[in-house]
Amino acid sequence: MIAGGVGSGNASLLPLQQAGTRIVVVSHRRSLGAALAERLGVNVYTDLRPMLIAGAANVAMRSALTRWSAGQGREDLRELTSEAFRLLESGFGLEEPGL
Repeated sequence: MIAGGVGSGNASLLPLQQAGTRIVVVSHRRSLGAALAERLGVNVYTDLRPMLIAGAANVAMRSALTRWSAGQGREDLRELTSEAFRLLESGFGLEEPGL
């Protein structure tokens, strides 16, 4: 659990926290896409990469949130989010044996 933050003990607040987090994640996707386009020096409306990267980041965060929620907030949300981004960076770990 995150000390003093989300998942720090009151499971009855999970639905409210999830809804608020989803709103933030979706609104940040657009902002992130625009910021990535600026950093890459491309037009967000004519180059797919900024929004594609922002969308992948959005899905990574939502996936971590979904797993955290399924566990009633018992896992560390920051660690789950880090794991999701590590998997994204590694190509989803598809090169690992057994996958």
